[in-house]
Amino acid sequence: ERGARIDSPFANQRDISTSLRRLVASDMGGADPRSVFMYGPTGTGKSWFAAALLRELAERKWSVRWVTARDMLREMRSLFQRGESERDDLTELEIMRRYEAPRALVINELPRSSVSAFVSESIEGLIDYRISNKLVTIVTSNLSLPEVGDAYSPQLASRLGPRNFNAIEFFGDDIR
Repeated sequence: ERGARIDSPFANQRDISTSLRRLVASDMGGADPRSVFMYGPTGTGKSWFAAALLRELAERKWSVRWVTARDMLREMRSLFQRGESERDDLTELEIMRRYEAPRALVINELPRSSVSAFVSESIEGLIDYRISNKLVTIVTSNLSLPEVGDAYSPQLASRLGPRNFNAIEFFGDDIR
């Protein structure tokens, strides 16, 4: 668990790097593997750190998957909007299995936009499944936990909270 907030963005990223290295060094395979919720302003390194962590886990022969939240939400919305004539498309169960299966999953850039109850419940269900099965999930967002609660649901914010996820705050200027 991390201590108090560090005031320098550079020192904060160094501290984050050290914390993530510890997670990888322990192979995240202890009795209770921890997931990670990375949040903060645009361009502060959340996606870069998530990709680096996923790469490390893939090198350790973990099954991994990367998805942008926008693409995953688009898939979920298409299920809700399509008609009976489109039976050959993927079902909700098939789409969710795609994201339930890997040992480590990154959901990158959980967006600020409001979502339907169907999409919010689908994300909650996916996170629940991954928590219950002790699968590692890495979520990045520009939203803090209270903002996730406002944009999605208090239930999703609770699932992404400290009982199940290590929250890591990024801050500073856009470095892109």
